[in-house]
Amino acid sequence: MDQQINGDSLMNETGQTSATGLLVIRQPVFDQRLQPWGTALSFLQPEGLGSLFSDELTSSVLLEAYLPQRGPEHAQTIVSFDAGSVLDGTPRLLPAQGSYVEIEEAAGDTGGIPMAVAALKSAGYGIAVGGFQNRPASRALNALADVII
Repeated sequence: MDQQINGDSLMNETGQTSATGLLVIRQPVFDQRLQPWGTALSFLQPEGLGSLFSDELTSSVLLEAYLPQRGPEHAQTIVSFDAGSVLDGTPRLLPAQGSYVEIEEAAGDTGGIPMAVAALKSAGYGIAVGGFQNRPASRALNALADVII
């Protein structure tokens, strides 16, 4: 389910970004037997607008408004965050139980990311690494992953 907020269409027919706004994407996630496992949640906005999770109030409103309602006891939620948001501790606004913090593998060589992700994992969050290409500079991050995307 895709949802756009505050703006005109973000994608034109050729798939290019065309206007300002926020796009919220929720996708079902299935296990190896094609049984429902959980939901993936991403927030996208045009480049150059700064961090979407720039302050705690905005972050908590976005996460609470669009976080899927927890249904089955074992439902998991993967929420994608950029490196700056992980370093700022924004994922800690989510409950640790059943939450997976997704970060792109390319951010693995950003100073402080492996340590920040290790702290999230120690606090009970699942870790998902997206954009996996087995980059040598991201080995420390990849070693922390519960889910590789």
